[in-house]
Amino acid sequence: MLRRLAVLTALLSLSAPLFASPPGVLWMQRLDPSALPKGLEALPRSAHSSAAGYCLPLSGDQTLGQLLLWERFPDLATALDTAPNAPALNNARLQSGAYTELGTEGLASATARVWQVQVPVADYAPFLDAIAALETALRKDGHDFRALVLSPAGTGVQDAGGLQLWALSPNGAAAGAVVDAYYAGAPWGPAWDAAYGYFKAVDSDAFLQCHPLPADPR
Repeated sequence: MLRRLAVLTALLSLSAPLFASPPGVLWMQRLDPSALPKGLEALPRSAHSSAAGYCLPLSGDQTLGQLLLWERFPDLATALDTAPNAPALNNARLQSGAYTELGTEGLASATARVWQVQVPVADYAPFLDAIAALETALRKDGHDFRALVLSPAGTGVQDAGGLQLWALSPNGAAAGAVVDAYYAGAPWGPAWDAAYGYFKAVDSDAFLQCHPLPADPR
């Protein structure tokens, strides 16, 4: 029951036990980079954030032209207190919201395949178990792979009522190798099929390239 309730407000790292470390919070903003006066150089970083980064779309019709900016805070209280006073983004901001993060910090630098999916609430716990089993099987087969599940909190109509599944690889070649291996009959194929079986619907599917943000990008 704890796992089922926690996923409603948590960004879960499935490569570590659910309560292995104190939770942090990711504050994410979707931006129109063309509205930033100095492009990526204008990306802000709040004084109270411990880490920050951005993700650029590589594919996916719902993400083309958008940029995802994230910042990590020690808790939701700090994130929500800081957000209204964050450096101005003029008309660049399209959407924003928070995700509580448990376990390993995972969005510093990676090629990510991101699915927006619908999973029945009653299936949250077995879905998380299936993703954890898939991650274990992929790593056993030699893939540098991690999986994250995000449950939206105050992120707007696009994310409401769904989950995000992030498949993280160190670079594009490693991400592509996972897909190639699946279609070549990888031994973990049934584990992926089992996890996919919990999707009631897939609302979007995209590749993103994520990068760390320097302490003072300006």
